[in-house]
Amino acid sequence: METGSHSSVVLGHSDQEELIDAIAADLADAVSSVTELWGPDWSQRALVVVSSSQEEFTEQVGVDHSGSDIAAVAVSDVVEPGSDSATGQRVVFSPAASERLDEDTRHSVLRHELTHVAARAATTDGSPMWMLEGFADYAGHRDAEAPVGRAAPILAAAVVAHGPPTRLPVDADFMAGGERAQAAYELAWSVSAYVADRFDEPTLRELYVDLATGPVDSHELDVKLHEAVGLSASEFVTDWGRWVAEGLD
Repeated sequence: METGSHSSVVLGHSDQEELIDAIAADLADAVSSVTELWGPDWSQRALVVVSSSQEEFTEQVGVDHSGSDIAAVAVSDVVEPGSDSATGQRVVFSPAASERLDEDTRHSVLRHELTHVAARAATTDGSPMWMLEGFADYAGHRDAEAPVGRAAPILAAAVVAHGPPTRLPVDADFMAGGERAQAAYELAWSVSAYVADRFDEPTLRELYVDLATGPVDSHELDVKLHEAVGLSASEFVTDWGRWVAEGLD
């Protein structure tokens, strides 16, 4: 199918025909939405694979990304250092996605994974996951304009019980699985949503590019946040927490 001036492909077996057709119908709008946020400097097309078995899913994405609770993953074969492109990029849906995703969550997951495709060449492994995953989750939810309570129910409940967040999620939170990982994704989404709302989306994209260069220590984080939004890390966290709490009022 056409996605703007480019062609995208959705592949899968006949037993996943309903999900394949739904993704194909949404792909052009999803590519357009991601391009609005990221800009035109990516291929603006995608290869989407819908797996029919867990074995097929694992073969496509590797054992590190093939957990039974994963609906979809964006993967690539090679990213050349210093290059502006990645080869073998694809979005792979798990065999359980058709049962786990409704229309709204399918839309957000597709946009989330396409954002990883768009940003892959500008992203270095080891960069803070709260930035990488939060930006992709923001892209996934931005068309729906979901309030904090609906987009991040675990975060909302935690704020009601314990007050605003006081620290950014660490990479180990995302790897923990279960509710801890879900909470980390919700926190990360809220950070990107806060930056886009308090500042604007170009500032959010700039912050992503600045922080997606590899591991970032506390001093580098202070510097990069100040350059992007004029706040130290501690000021940033305080204002973000305030924004989250205000979103629940």
